[in-house]
Amino acid sequence: MIEPDQLLFKKIVNLVKRFNKQDPLVLKRTVKLEAISGRLALVASALCGNRIEVLEAEQEGGLKGNLFYLPTQFDRLDSLEANLKFYFFRTVFLSVQYLNKINLESANHDLGESRKEAKDKANHIIEEIRRDYPSIFEFYQKKKHLFDQESEKNENIPDFWLYGKLMFAGGTDATKKDTNADDAAKSDQRSATEVKSKAVEDARVINVDKKTQEDYVLTHNFEKVDTAEEFNGVWRSFDGDDSLEKDAEALNELNLRYMVRTDDEVHSVYQADFRDINGIAESKDKDEAGLCVLYDEWNYKTKSYKTDYCKVFLKSFVGNDISYASKTLKENATVLNGLRKKFSQIHQKRQATKRLPDGEEIDIDAVINLLTDIKSGHTPNENIYISKRKKESDISIMFLLDFSLSTDSYAAGNRILDIEKQAVILFGQVLSEYGIDFSIGGFYSKTRNNCTFISIKDFKDDWIKAKRNIGAIEPKGYTRIGPGLRHSNTLLKKQDNKNKWLILLSDGKPNDYDVYEGKYGISDIKQALRELHESQVNTYAIAIESTAKYYLPQMFGQNHYNILSNPNMLLHSLTTLYKRIQNQ
Repeated sequence: MIEPDQLLFKKIVNLVKRFNKQDPLVLKRTVKLEAISGRLALVASALCGNRIEVLEAEQEGGLKGNLFYLPTQFDRLDSLEANLKFYFFRTVFLSVQYLNKINLESANHDLGESRKEAKDKANHIIEEIRRDYPSIFEFYQKKKHLFDQESEKNENIPDFWLYGKLMFAGGTDATKKDTNADDAAKSDQRSATEVKSKAVEDARVINVDKKTQEDYVLTHNFEKVDTAEEFNGVWRSFDGDDSLEKDAEALNELNLRYMVRTDDEVHSVYQADFRDINGIAESKDKDEAGLCVLYDEWNYKTKSYKTDYCKVFLKSFVGNDISYASKTLKENATVLNGLRKKFSQIHQKRQATKRLPDGEEIDIDAVINLLTDIKSGHTPNENIYISKRKKESDISIMFLLDFSLSTDSYAAGNRILDIEKQAVILFGQVLSEYGIDFSIGGFYSKTRNNCTFISIKDFKDDWIKAKRNIGAIEPKGYTRIGPGLRHSNTLLKKQDNKNKWLILLSDGKPNDYDVYEGKYGISDIKQALRELHESQVNTYAIAIESTAKYYLPQMFGQNHYNILSNPNMLLHSLTTLYKRIQNQ
């Protein structure tokens, strides 16, 4: 147990930190990257002619591939406008660096060397800025002397902020071992706590050494309870306890350089946004039992398919949780009634059908054609009437749900998977009442060798029985979206209706145990969507995560997605979507 004096000391430190607030004048001129990262990304992408992402840096940041790392916040200049212009200067600086392909040639550089090399190579970059971006160069000239004055106190200040550091753009060394899924620990509890981590810009993934972990003998017998250490080659067991809120302060003191990937169920989430993670080995897990189909995967680097690359195991899910669907319909009765009202208005609209033998109005174009045929000696078409009739349903809709572990996290206090379930139950209830043809499927993965597609409701299945399955669904695995999209395309091709739609419900971020993050995963999803469009299938995404706004535009394009954070937004989103489906 923690000693009384240690507990008292910890409480005093936390109390001092709470009341040690920043100077209001400093706060007034502080610019936070989170508020402007989208604008900077647009500027950088335009300057570089390629898609650039702007992420938070641990300190000064730099360039790594197509990722621009910038300080989390900046307040060192004397005004809000000046600090804002600093970010634009750094964005232009990194854009020129990107175009000139200036990076470290080796990962074996310490921080001091990478900063020194950044300063040594800055002259060439600044010269290009002077020539091509005179207003940015003018800002640099005016403010550089302020950093020079600071350098008298701390020689790292100019290098630290103006030029950043050089980063290694290639892969990182990491232990690569094949991991068998049979080794995974199991737990029935879901993650209950979620805390966002500090910025991390250079991370390596290492695989769990089970033997060393089992042989580990606890050596910190006399240390205080609340402690956290960086990885130093010693493996410890994963207890899975939910102590994140208590340990968050200690975690923020760590340098998150090393991570492991494991299938152990977690009870809390320490959220960090990692990109360009290297050193991930491909798993050679045992194949799951059941029917398996093979699908290609798109490699954007070679602009070609990896033939029969993904194994998709087909499963039917049978649950018996009628209470979840009933509770959802009851608690969201207002939304459900609103949907019914909107659907009724849409279905009451009549569509004008032309070239009929009888009707309420005369089709002027048809009359002109009739007279033309008579004058030219041809047999005229006597179908010259228009009638407004109720449009018959000619629609097939498929809902594709993301069942991966990422949906076990929360957005605005609501679990992502629960919002997915509620959306499908509400929409499905109204569709079934109007006799619309629809099905529900879901997916998760554990590498390309173990992609799973679960059928919740086939097009021919009864809705009353099918909605019992939805409540029993629980999150599992990773988010390899491409195979799920391609199998959905296969199923929709078998439908006779002309107006076909695939609606994806997900947190929008592709990832898997093997390589599927970043540009690779996004490019594969874009290619799978092209395949759907070539098959005359319309696509739409409903994402339940705020960060989805960075991924969905790249994959689905504008006006083909919507981002929700709670069930109250469902009425407007689903109504708007159904209007589009009917008008297609």
